[in-house]
Order: sequence, then structure tokens, then C-alpha cells
Amino acid sequence: MNAPTSRSNTPALAHDKRVCIFAAEEIVSSRNGGTFICDGFPDEIERNLKAIDLVGHDDIGIIVAEHTVIESYMQQLHDNTRIGEFFRGFGERFGHSHGSPGHFTLCLHPRGVGDIPKKRMRNALDQLESWVREQELPVPEIPPTTPNHVAALPPVVPFPVTLFRMKSAPEDDGSLSVAMLRNHDLESDRVARIDVAFREKVPKLEAARAPTATTLLVLECRDFIMANPVRIAQAVHSVGHGFAPTPDAIVCIDTAAGDGHWLGYRIKEGDWWSASARDLPNTS
Repeated sequence: MNAPTSRSNTPALAHDKRVCIFAAEEIVSSRNGGTFICDGFPDEIERNLKAIDLVGHDDIGIIVAEHTVIESYMQQLHDNTRIGEFFRGFGERFGHSHGSPGHFTLCLHPRGVGDIPKKRMRNALDQLESWVREQELPVPEIPPTTPNHVAALPPVVPFPVTLFRMKSAPEDDGSLSVAMLRNHDLESDRVARIDVAFREKVPKLEAARAPTATTLLVLECRDFIMANPVRIAQAVHSVGHGFAPTPDAIVCIDTAAGDGHWLGYRIKEGDWWSASARDLPNTS
């Protein structure tokens, strides 16, 4: 039996399959193809060879899709998991006692936390707490007349960090939160990560290409801090315009806001590239 077009909202399906269907529906809508019908998930049947994630069709023809999660830099998902696991509750160590007025933000530099072995993390957090308590940042001013931050590198701290002190509401005085600080070379990292995605996924799509079929590369973004659709589209164009062959269609699906709040962004369809990808003003 053919699947209905609403299967991207079916919780029983694996997350990556739902994302693929959502992306396919974006292409079907843009080309007035009627209803997208999911015909199956080849990688769930073929276990010995590399198979694509999705095959389906609309009124115009077959769509074959391959999904991957794109990180803003290599190992970002690993780092995010590690940070979420070990820094949960770190701000509570300080309560509201770290200094008033002002709120403190401890910014972690990417690719640092993930290198610390799990068995050393408790000691690393204790070392970091001691360093934070030793810092004496000036009382926040508007506009600031003195530096309101201090940075440190190993071995003073276990991984690179920057501590900020900013003016805040009275209820936040003396408290501390943890955030991520983007690297200056982040866009180069993003291009490198997307280049890996092309090299790994495009051959699978080409192997599944059939007459009149549309190959669709689905790029899922779960990062709402270091990524946005424009930066992703520019990086994809940077890699894709010199890559041969390229997928017939490329769609970015932003799932960072959670189920029910996904957003789809067409980056490429046929010879068309989005204005964002080409870094042109959107005049449509």
C-alpha cells in the first residue's frame, strides 16, 4: 500500500526517514508534482551494500533521497553531547553568590571539551570552578569602559574558555551560565564538513539514479547557535558548484526547534541555486 504524504509527522518512523520525507515534500511542492508517495526505505532492506535512505514518487517522477546531519564543524555533535552531559548543573555551583551586580557567562571554545576523557571530567570541572572564582572582572558599565571578559588556556584551565560579566536583571545578579563561543574559522570548518557530506553521499545517490529520477541530498541541521540557513547554503554552493556530479536537488531541513517546527530551505533544484547560496540579495 502506498504511504500518505503526511508520513513526515509519523512518530513510528525513524527520525532520518521523516526528515527525508519532509525534504521530498518540499521538492514536490516547488515543482507542482502533486502528492509525494513514499515507496520505501532501501537501506532498511539492503544490509550488505550501501543503499539510499528513501525512494518515492510524485506525478512528475521518481525521487531518491539520501540524508545526513551537517555539523558546523567536525565532531560538533560529539562535543554538544559531552557539554550537555557534564555541564548540566554547573551554574548551580555558584547560585547567586559569584558577585553583584551582573551576570556571568562562561563561554566554552569548540573542540576543547570533547577532548577530555570522561574519567577526568569531574576534576576538570573542579579546576574550572576554582579558576572562575578567582577572577575579578569589573562591575558592568553601559557603555563599557574596561574589558568585561577574561580568557584562559590550558594548563591554567582544562580547555579554552572565556568568562564574561554583563549587566543583568536583579534576579540574575551573581549567577553564572554556560554557553558556546564560535571559532574565528567556523565557516571554513563548515565548508570542510559539507565537503565530506558530498563525498560520502553523492556516490550513493548516483548509484541509485534511474531514468527520469531526481536525486535529492537532504542536509539536516540541528544547530541553532552556530548555524543558519544562509551560511549553510553558501557553504553548500562553495562545495557543490565545483563538484561533479551534483545532486539534482539539495534541501536543508532545520530541525533544531523540535518536532512540529521543522523548516525546509531549498538550496538547489536542477540548474537553479537559491539567492542565499549564491550570496545574492533576495529580490523575489
